[in-house]
Amino acid sequence: SAELPEGGKINLQGGVTLHPVAATGKLGIQGFKPATVWNFLSDEIRLAEPQGTIDLQLGYRFSYVKGKTSLALQGLQLHAAGLDVREPGAQEALLALETLDVKDGKFDLDKRALILPRLELRNGRVGVALAADGTVSWQNLTVSESAPASPASLPGPPATTEAVAP
Repeated sequence: SAELPEGGKINLQGGVTLHPVAATGKLGIQGFKPATVWNFLSDEIRLAEPQGTIDLQLGYRFSYVKGKTSLALQGLQLHAAGLDVREPGAQEALLALETLDVKDGKFDLDKRALILPRLELRNGRVGVALAADGTVSWQNLTVSESAPASPASLPGPPATTEAVAP
């Protein structure tokens, strides 16, 4: 196990082989703060420091044999609390969730399948703005060389749409 920057802990147990390249095991992350990743990506994305914590548990099976990558995740358990993601200086969040819970999820890269039999959202909100040129606000969150990371570079006054989860 290891301590994460900004708090939190990661636990990893499993096995690895080199011929063929393969790994299986279990991964657990407790108290992860999205702000940890934001610290590394803040020059590449137009987002203020995100709030919240995430706990994650899953089993994994990975292999790379004869040029083919295989990845399967099972027993995916995710709990997120107090998530708030917004553009710098914005009054309204792009994504705000009191809690998000995923139970018994599965992912299979070979089948390109993500199965989430149980997904619970509480007091959630997704904010989307449509600019005059038809672009959606979420499309403008990454920084390109031709577009510096500043809220002033976003196109004209947006029309707003909002989805709310009870």
